[in-house]
Amino acid sequence: MGPTATPAITGVVDCHQHVRISDLFTAEREGRLQHGIEADVADRRAMMARYGIVASVLMPSFDYDKSGGVESTARALSMLEAYRDTAPDAFPWLGCTVEPMHYDNGLALLDERLGGGRYAAVTWHNRFHGVPADAPIMTALVDVAARHHVPVLIHAAGNLDHEEAWRVARLVRRSPQARFVVLDGLMTLASTEVLTDLAAGARNVWLDTANALPVRRVVNAVGDRVGWDRVVFGSCYYASAYSYTLCAPLEEFLASTSDRGVRSAVLHDNLRGILGAPARADD
Repeated sequence: MGPTATPAITGVVDCHQHVRISDLFTAEREGRLQHGIEADVADRRAMMARYGIVASVLMPSFDYDKSGGVESTARALSMLEAYRDTAPDAFPWLGCTVEPMHYDNGLALLDERLGGGRYAAVTWHNRFHGVPADAPIMTALVDVAARHHVPVLIHAAGNLDHEEAWRVARLVRRSPQARFVVLDGLMTLASTEVLTDLAAGARNVWLDTANALPVRRVVNAVGDRVGWDRVVFGSCYYASAYSYTLCAPLEEFLASTSDRGVRSAVLHDNLRGILGAPARADD
């Protein structure tokens, strides 16, 4: 059972939710895909209602079975689209991903999916891809995203392998034409310092609140230094497990920040400005 406390807030927009693609693969194999999607959507929307979240970016998880190569990725993206189509108002923005190790095939798939008009962002979590965030292929993938005018939602989780903050910072500096929302970057003091320095010197970077370190009011420190127009709310919701349904950084932010302008910026205005109008659901 999830937490019962409900912050008194509405209209929140979330930049950071994932769908467990591996679970959907299993459900499809067992002939219960639609039931699996509907049950997961119900759990997800219960969490969203608890925290006043009215809409979210929806991204795939990155630990799906990739043994079929680029066809496995295409299948994962099609499942993400089917999931979104059950509740398009709640999930108006989709995040597309491809495997960097697929090189030209990955670039082609990314270009194809972004050209279809259904995706509002691209996303990578490099520890799952096995490719460093600052590898040349990542720069090439970001170039495709920039050409389609969609932001890059890239994970920088606690200096884990392949997505260390300094690697993500290097990718950002190589790609001034792109816009980046860095996810999970406030998990450690070391990564927070690197990414705050990055955001202070580059206007094409925003930082999300997901998994922010629960000491020293890190979110407030970042906002005060780089400006609240550079911070966006992210929940990092994956599933109904308790740890995913508890948005501790949001609760701390609300407890420590009463300024209405700051709240509006972080909880909805900034992200809507980055993403723009929702992508089409019927193409």
